[in-house]
Amino acid sequence: MYYTFAGYSFVGKHIEGNVPSGERLFALLRRAAQASSRLYRSRLVELGMTPRQAAALLRLVEEPGGTLGGLAEALGADQATASALIDRLLAAELVRRETDPEDRRRARLFPTEKALQLAERLESARRATEVLIEEALGARDAVLLRRLLGRLNASIEKRAEEVVGGGRGSWSRS
Repeated sequence: MYYTFAGYSFVGKHIEGNVPSGERLFALLRRAAQASSRLYRSRLVELGMTPRQAAALLRLVEEPGGTLGGLAEALGADQATASALIDRLLAAELVRRETDPEDRRRARLFPTEKALQLAERLESARRATEVLIEEALGARDAVLLRRLLGRLNASIEKRAEEVVGGGRGSWSRS
């Protein structure tokens, strides 16, 4: 039996709300994230951006004057990846680099006027994708999902920090 979500078709058995019965929660989360990411990426392609470039640019627009290290941390990337990303944005004249007057060894990153104009279109693409998700769920369920995902993210990040970050915890089945 076929069902659709946000314009994508899937095959499977159904239970209430078009959720495939027996589907693992992790798989459902992954597939929902992949489907929404495909929608967002298709809008970014029209703007000549990748999701990571868009995230970096929007971050610099929201918080101009950041450092490469701060941007890498915000994106969940390493310094080398963030550096290559900034090099591409510099080449596209979307970012400018200025020496920090307080520490000449450090550079501060700022969006250009071209970036500010593009950021409006990027934010519009991001919002349009979010609206599609909200429409698929309905207003009440979208609020509930946002709350649940926020709680889930906080809990998993805390647990991951304990396990991966050197804490004494360990992964276990519950």
